[in-house]
Amino acid sequence: MLIIISSLFAGWYEEVEVRVLDKSYSPVSNATVYIQWEISKTRGNATTKPSLTNEKGRAYFKLTNVEFKDSDANKDYIVYVEYQNSKFSKKFTANTGVMPRTVVIDAYPVVIRATDNDNKPMSIKILIDNKIELTTDQNGYAECIMTAEEHTIKPIFYDLEQVKQVKIENRTTINLKLELYSFNLKVIDENGQPIEKASVTIGPFLYKTDQNGSAQFYNLTKKNIWAQINYQKYSIQASFDLEKSNQGTVVIDRTPPLIKDIHTTREGDKLQIRAVIEDPGKYASGLTGKANLKLIYKINEEKEGFVPMYLVAYNTYEALIRIDPDTKNIKYTIEATDANSNTAVSSDVYVLERKESSITQEPQNRQNLSEMLNTQNIFIFIILIIVGIGSYYFYKTKIQPKQPSSGQEKQFQQSAPKDIFKAVPKKNQ
Repeated sequence: MLIIISSLFAGWYEEVEVRVLDKSYSPVSNATVYIQWEISKTRGNATTKPSLTNEKGRAYFKLTNVEFKDSDANKDYIVYVEYQNSKFSKKFTANTGVMPRTVVIDAYPVVIRATDNDNKPMSIKILIDNKIELTTDQNGYAECIMTAEEHTIKPIFYDLEQVKQVKIENRTTINLKLELYSFNLKVIDENGQPIEKASVTIGPFLYKTDQNGSAQFYNLTKKNIWAQINYQKYSIQASFDLEKSNQGTVVIDRTPPLIKDIHTTREGDKLQIRAVIEDPGKYASGLTGKANLKLIYKINEEKEGFVPMYLVAYNTYEALIRIDPDTKNIKYTIEATDANSNTAVSSDVYVLERKESSITQEPQNRQNLSEMLNTQNIFIFIILIIVGIGSYYFYKTKIQPKQPSSGQEKQFQQSAPKDIFKAVPKKNQ
């Protein structure tokens, strides 16, 4: 019985306290620790569940060997420590030496200081090797222990995409300067006057312009930015390259175009309308790009439509309307919208009266010539009539011989010789 009982207590048992230190013998927290040992010859090796070291760098385990013969018991065990991207190990013997079981890893204390472009401290989160997350204090500092190898350090700040590669060889301080930008945006009207209380949004930041029309931005994460400006009914987007300049200006044009000097001319079957259209203001948005200029018309109070107006001279725009033969009147108005959607409409409605039924007309000079020719023809015709009457009278009175009267004709017949041929004298032989 004694032999059996003694054999039951063969092997060994140990409560293990593991302490993990860096090269400066400072405790390493959040290190992963586990132990591998032999349970018995027949059952083989066993591994504990991993455990994280506490703030004092310690982790605790219980090991048991159940070998039947004490002489066959393997009292060695290995402590493994994983920290960051490195793995360390150290062999110990049960019931030999002192506690805690200390493992010094190849790691060093590191101080990280986060600043902006102006070297001002920043309180942000930092991710090391995509595993360890730190937060810098109000002075921009954070402390950690890093293994002697290459590491990636990534600041977590809005949508900043910046990664720094570092190689740790000893105790050191890492200056993490965030690639951030500052920017001043000024909002003015078409005359160059500042606009106060305009909303300006860049990325996650939103500010109102001050009395000088300015909004100041700091710690922007991108060099190419889009700014959204909202004021009253106006909404504008603008892009800026902060590597070229950290200042920008946006114009909000609030004045509609000016329409003046409207002239109407008819050319055959077309009606030509011209007007001077201007977009006032030194910084006006202009009448190009998104601008729209058109002439809206109504023919005979029935047919409606519109035609675009085109630039034909300096600030002079023209539109043409085709007129049908049965056109009696045309009403039209000019609508001008600048590039910032400010719209002006001509103040009057113009009416063109059509008296003739046909639109085809002779030019005015040709019409005058026809009237003149018609007058001359009448005058010549009258003269020809007078000349004809005069000629007939002259012929009757001067040229045609007189006819004898009936009494004279009878007397002439009585006195005439009986043989008229005898009255002719004979020629000399």
